[in-house]
Amino acid sequence: MKVISEDVLGVDIRSQRDDDGKGRTDVQDILADNDNESSCRSSGPTVATSSGISPVLPGLMLCGAGVCRPADLRSCGVTCIVSAAHELPDTPLPNPDTVFLRIPVLDTVDDDLTPYFDMVADVIEQVKMSGGCTLVHCVAGVSRSASLCLAYLMREQRISLSDAFRFLRSKRPQIRPNTGFFKQLIKYEEQLFGKASVNIVFNEAAGKDIPDVYEPDYREMVWYRQQYCITGRY
Repeated sequence: MKVISEDVLGVDIRSQRDDDGKGRTDVQDILADNDNESSCRSSGPTVATSSGISPVLPGLMLCGAGVCRPADLRSCGVTCIVSAAHELPDTPLPNPDTVFLRIPVLDTVDDDLTPYFDMVADVIEQVKMSGGCTLVHCVAGVSRSASLCLAYLMREQRISLSDAFRFLRSKRPQIRPNTGFFKQLIKYEEQLFGKASVNIVFNEAAGKDIPDVYEPDYREMVWYRQQYCITGRY
């Protein structure tokens, strides 16, 4: 097992874009050609494979810890594993030479993933450029690992957080970074592009602040409350 530490990530890794750094990417093409959620889901693998591993882009996959079986990882061509499941033991590796990186963060609104956004993006790019494939996972493949993939998509695909979320959810519909991680992603987006495409808003149905990209999930709950709870009809 090759364990990556921050000390070995001094390699100058750059994504393959146009000379001006603003060329269209595969993800941008998909989003441009599929301007609504249903059509976006029709392009490429949109849900987990039979093993429960969700392909995101060539060289990048996402899943929960429960499906990290060595045989399945080998069949998916995984050569690098990024584990954001700090509370779990090391991930079973598909091969002895598999690169392994552990992210020591828990899934709470107070934990900080920001220091690892660039670090993980560098690893994914380095592995991809060497012809390998990185699997990013946490416990459920919903919050921590999804946040790291969103940061990668923003930085390397040069797309907004809103578009990155829409794209990643088309590949793995259950993703749902906690609000603390979303706030960190919003700040990261502002650092990258000078503006934010996602806002934190108070949602009546949730009864708390949430990213506005989650609001469609609550529309039916709001309708139900308006129709039955407010009018007193149960």
